[in-house]
Amino acid sequence: MFVLGFHFPAEMGNQIPSEKVVEKLEGALGDSMAKVKEIKIYMGSNKSTSVELFKTYQNTNTFLAKALVHFFQEGNEKKAPRYLYYTNKYQMSELSKKLDKDDETLDLCRKFDGMEPLTIDVIYN
Repeated sequence: MFVLGFHFPAEMGNQIPSEKVVEKLEGALGDSMAKVKEIKIYMGSNKSTSVELFKTYQNTNTFLAKALVHFFQEGNEKKAPRYLYYTNKYQMSELSKKLDKDDETLDLCRKFDGMEPLTIDVIYN
């Protein structure tokens, strides 16, 4: 089973505990969240032709922010904006709704539940 790109053993089944996902996510991120200034989220699949959905998302203490930063960094040596696929959006949203409680994040989760293509860009200090 894969959740947010992390592999979990088959014996865990389809119901992976949120705590296990958080544990793997935080292990993969290390200290990189300390370097994150903001996350920009654009509507569309290409930053140059997209309409900005949120100017910035600065709450880096949320599960959603950590998941977005991990997705952005994974295999992205050039640090170019990345298109966020539906499966990733859906998994991030569902877990964030369980783990995060602030209004801005929950509003963003509702946007992630839709089929609109999104592109993310992480800005570092």
